Amino acid sequence: MKTLLLYLQDIGGTNFILSLFPNMRNELTSGIRIRCLVHPLSINITSEVLLDTEILDYVEFPICVSEWQKIIRDNDIKYVISTLSSNKYDHSNANLIRATNKSDIPTLGFLDHWKGFDRLFDNNNESKYCPDWLGVIDEYCVSYLHNKKVTSIIKSVGHPVLESIMNKKSIKSNNHRILFVSQPEIEKNTFDSLFLTQYKQSNILSALEDIVRKSSSNFKMYYRPHPKENLNNLVNSSLILDNSSKSELFEKYDIFIGFNSMLLIEAQIFGAKSIFIRFPEVIENYHDEIPYRYTLNVNNLSEFEKVLNGSISFNELPLKPFKNSSERCLIFIQSFLKLKKYA
Repeated sequence: MKTLLLYLQDIGGTNFILSLFPNMRNELTSGIRIRCLVHPLSINITSEVLLDTEILDYVEFPICVSEWQKIIRDNDIKYVISTLSSNKYDHSNANLIRATNKSDIPTLGFLDHWKGFDRLFDNNNESKYCPDWLGVIDEYCVSYLHNKKVTSIIKSVGHPVLESIMNKKSIKSNNHRILFVSQPEIEKNTFDSLFLTQYKQSNILSALEDIVRKSSSNFKMYYRPHPKENLNNLVNSSLILDNSSKSELFEKYDIFIGFNSMLLIEAQIFGAKSIFIRFPEVIENYHDEIPYRYTLNVNNLSEFEKVLNGSISFNELPLKPFKNSSERCLIFIQSFLKLKKYA
């Protein structure tokens, strides 16, 4: 029996893989044993899904290349399926890819967003952290990576999480609640919220809050921090911190405000409204643009105020790239494991 290591670090990538896991485990009952290692970032969202799965205990992060090689040897790993995480925060995921290359172990990973391609490349712009097999959302990503001379097997497989939300799409009731969806600043490695970027005499978050309070809609405002975010500098905000589960989140809020976050896309598909903050003060953080106009982009406070007052309508997100995502991902995994010829 061959052993597959499933490594989960990045939260978005973990949600992507976990959505496939029940069917994946059923498909792999013959000849494959799954062992899983979970990074602390994702440990809280994996427990229920990974019941009855063999979990490798590991407490020292980040994991270096040589330690990964030892884990691979000690557990007789023959395949690896892994998230793909930014190496600006923790090199464990990138080091796993390097270790599998050195140990000649085939790897498969999924890019769960249209941004973050830089996690596949080293400082010399070589794709040293790219798995042998790479599933991406759509043909836009395939073309982008081919233009970057990435030699991995790359396939458009959709996005099973977005497919699941698409199938649950709801007609939203009006709860008069706004959620600020934060993302950390990573260019300078502060990991402070982008909402705290200086804006005139204050910061972006305070400026947006002031506009909401002046509107006639009586919105209650909440704040959802990013797991990697440094919360120490959020002391002056009066917003209520949100810790809702994903299953509660989209029913609870009417408007989601943030940056180029996958959560904004998920909310928009579900039936909420998403506002993408594209102020000049934060534009340097957007290296990889999402190729669809799905949210309402606002470039200044005046545009934001018009959105709240309902004078600008929201865009519909094209859903075709996400259809049959789970099936396409499972076929890709089966082919990787040589269980089924890939068409």
